[in-house]
Amino acid sequence: MVEQFAVNEKVAGSSPASGAITISIMKRIETRNEATEIFLNAARYIRQYGWQEKGMSVDGQPRCSMGALASAHPKSKWNKKLASLMYQALYEELNGKTLTQFNYKFKDGNKVANLYEQVARSLTRQS
Repeated sequence: MVEQFAVNEKVAGSSPASGAITISIMKRIETRNEATEIFLNAARYIRQYGWQEKGMSVDGQPRCSMGALASAHPKSKWNKKLASLMYQALYEELNGKTLTQFNYKFKDGNKVANLYEQVARSLTRQS
């Protein structure tokens, strides 16, 4: 409530509800920007260290698609909203297919890196 009040003080004539909406929008944009960075970092990781079809491996070595994402955002537990946004963006880019299906179809790290970059561009357009 204090945070909401502070926002309202800065925006003349705004109601408490509009302050809450502003904070909510800012948090969504921040989450989208973080997801974009993770996808771009995962693409860079694959190009730098390589990709493998299966197995997480260890950081600094070729990793699978999910392993590259883990290296791009090394957290033991991801924020649920961030993870959900990333999953949804990937799902939409793959037209409802899974990342596993994509991996088996192409078996190519450059294709995965390109996919991650495309998802990042899609997230950027949504901002």
